[in-house]
Amino acid sequence: MTAIELEQLRNACATARDKAMVEFLYSTGCRVTEIVNINKSDVNFETKEVVLFGKGNKHRTSYLNARAELALKNYLDSRDDNNDALFVSDRHPHNRLKKNAIEKRIGQLGEIAQIERKIFPHLIRHTTATNGLNRGMKVEEVQKMLGHENISTTMIYAKVAENTVKLNHTKCIV
Repeated sequence: MTAIELEQLRNACATARDKAMVEFLYSTGCRVTEIVNINKSDVNFETKEVVLFGKGNKHRTSYLNARAELALKNYLDSRDDNNDALFVSDRHPHNRLKKNAIEKRIGQLGEIAQIERKIFPHLIRHTTATNGLNRGMKVEEVQKMLGHENISTTMIYAKVAENTVKLNHTKCIV
């Protein structure tokens, strides 16, 4: 996603849950199945760490940026249920959100935002990887954050902008 598309998506969020979900997906770079499985107890606001349980039945740690932390706290404060799940349905009995519901809602937010392409959770994951690399994260750090075993998988996700390559070439190849 472009920076404008990401801001449009953020602006389309009308509820605390929508905002928390978008910010959480972006900050952690998590897979949609990981956001389905996460519980409130997997988030440590003191350390800004999130334990994700994902592909290959493996645990990994990701992190909350300030936007995600604030949005998540606001969302959790607004809830009146006892469900352990981090993200639940808006309606009683507030069940854990499933994969299809999350994908559908992110797609709807993309439409509300009038983004001219389909928006889905995995695209947000790609955006996290690309932005991390374009802003100076090492590819090995992005690999670890995304939970990839093979670095070539990370490189598929990461669309390093040509202008970033050119800028770094000018800066480094002297």
